[in-house]
Amino acid sequence: MLTGDLDDVVRFGVGPAWDQVVAIDTGERSPDATAPTACRWGAGVRLRGARLAPDVT
Repeated sequence: MLTGDLDDVVRFGVGPAWDQVVAIDTGERSPDATAPTACRWGAGVRLRGARLAPDVT
């Protein structure tokens, strides 16, 4: 759901380091906490100005 509010962010991704990417993005982890390596990768998307729509069944 598009909200236009840039404080609303939907994030989703894959990879063994994606949880760390989200933690850095949300300020829960310092970007300098660990160095990037070939086995630690994460790919994903951030949608600013959006939030998940309620599940309608």
